[in-house]
Amino acid sequence: MDPSYDETAIAIIAPDIRVPQNNNPLSISTLEHCEQYSPLGCLDILMSIMCYAGDLGSDLVVCYVLFAEKRILWAALTATFVLLSSVVVNVLSIHWYIRNQRNSASVYTSVSKLTWVVRSLFHIFFMGLLYRYLYLLFKCLCRDHLEDREHRSVMEARKRKNAILQMTIKDDKQTATLCLLHSFLESAPQLILQLYTLAQRTDRDSQIIVFIQGACAASSLFQLAWSITSYNSTLHRTMMGKKKPNSVGKVLQFLWHFCTIGSRACTLALFTKEYHFWLFPFCIGHWGIMTIWVMHQQTRFCRKNGDLHQCKEYMCNMVVGVAYVIYYLNVKAEPTRYKYSAYYAIVFAENCALMTLWFLRNDPGVWYHIPALVAVFSSFASGIVFMLFYYGFCHRTLKQTNEKRAAHCC
Repeated sequence: MDPSYDETAIAIIAPDIRVPQNNNPLSISTLEHCEQYSPLGCLDILMSIMCYAGDLGSDLVVCYVLFAEKRILWAALTATFVLLSSVVVNVLSIHWYIRNQRNSASVYTSVSKLTWVVRSLFHIFFMGLLYRYLYLLFKCLCRDHLEDREHRSVMEARKRKNAILQMTIKDDKQTATLCLLHSFLESAPQLILQLYTLAQRTDRDSQIIVFIQGACAASSLFQLAWSITSYNSTLHRTMMGKKKPNSVGKVLQFLWHFCTIGSRACTLALFTKEYHFWLFPFCIGHWGIMTIWVMHQQTRFCRKNGDLHQCKEYMCNMVVGVAYVIYYLNVKAEPTRYKYSAYYAIVFAENCALMTLWFLRNDPGVWYHIPALVAVFSSFASGIVFMLFYYGFCHRTLKQTNEKRAAHCC
């Protein structure tokens, strides 16, 4: 694996809007040719909309089906994950909009009162992420908003275009971050929950309901893998020294995340089926180790005017530690060969232990007794192979400085 700077570092994509626009290293020519203004960028946005709508819609359908089956606990958990992620994502989204407006130093990026009304309505009905996608799609399809119709001077027209492009890039970053947050808050727990409930079902259950739950689990896994891939693509578009990922690279990234996360989710779900609440001590232990690892990297998530907010820093480290239960997020722009090796070695050892415990207690008579074991390990191995292919052939990193840029988000 090429020991290059990993594109999943939170450092660049964290939507910190306090950086003055004239300090942004991206030039106007770079911004104008940004991928989000290309046909491929439009396809990415459309794919994100379909994944988000499919994931949310399938969760709501499953929630209704479970209530109709009188499986109140499962239905309540499904609804809780949907509601929790919707509240957090929409509150954070409107907060960033307000903060962007307050800290914007340019009159060219201000929006009308009607726009604020529309934004507010979308967020009130928990559709803030959908609004952001539609707004980016509009920017992608209608580039007329970059043209100067008031015949300003060349310098002023250039300043206006730069301000608009900078704000659009910022919106793109924030949308990708919110999508990733939605995936970890809703898609990840839904995936494990639906796989667990599927494993609990018997031949007497309706095959239609089984199919619906299977589709829900598949859409959650698809959303997780795509949100991470989209997150990485957004990072590439706005990072100096990075080339835009090609289509093959995106496919390999998607397959890498799809297989490794799918394997991890199946392992946790099957273990929970036999050992129930013993999953919590395991996850808490893994979370604790990962949180200490993140703290050891001396992150700088929460800072203002150079001062570190230690309490918020610990909270952010703990949140990242939760994400590490199913996926590795690089929190510093530095070589990741040994980090990925260590993380996936730990995950593989944990998967082996959990699947062994499940296999010993599970009823050998169930049809998936052997297939599940094969699927978990073959999926994990496939994901590692896709990752190696990606880093070997598609991860293009230009010359960069040795500065280890810390993440910041508060």
